[in-house]
Amino acid sequence: MRLKLITFILLSVLFVACNGLIVKQSKPNPIAVCVTESNKGVLIKWGNYLTKKEKLINGFVIKSNGSICRLNNILDTTGVEILDVNDSIYCTYKNNVEKTIKKNQILNVFADTSRFLIVENPSTQSVFRAFWNPNYFDKNTRNQEFGLLFTQYMLLLPEDEILKGQ
Repeated sequence: MRLKLITFILLSVLFVACNGLIVKQSKPNPIAVCVTESNKGVLIKWGNYLTKKEKLINGFVIKSNGSICRLNNILDTTGVEILDVNDSIYCTYKNNVEKTIKKNQILNVFADTSRFLIVENPSTQSVFRAFWNPNYFDKNTRNQEFGLLFTQYMLLLPEDEILKGQ
């Protein structure tokens, strides 16, 4: 399993390096090509959360236009923009989240410090929440799959953003 994790991380880094975190040029339709009318407002949030104190350690959101923002709290939907990713990267990451959610309908393993991945779709008024204990990464298949997604999303961020809030 460690070999799969290392391979996945290396491939993700290679993918990001090849595609680049290209800041978007202004274009007539700022929404990514994989976005449909029913999911154009989707927000994909991820980060670390102090469960007992109900406090966000660090959190981020990627919007359907490829904008990545730092969140002020877990309920935040706008945040402070830190970078944009191109359509190809956004669509790949969005598809990975959708596949993982379809495979793992629920994950709710709280700990003192939890990692989370939340997908909100205002068009359908649906919210998917996955919370897991990062200390038990190797013990639960669902933890592993969401942990891999979490790592993939963290690789999008500049290093200084990852260190904020820790």
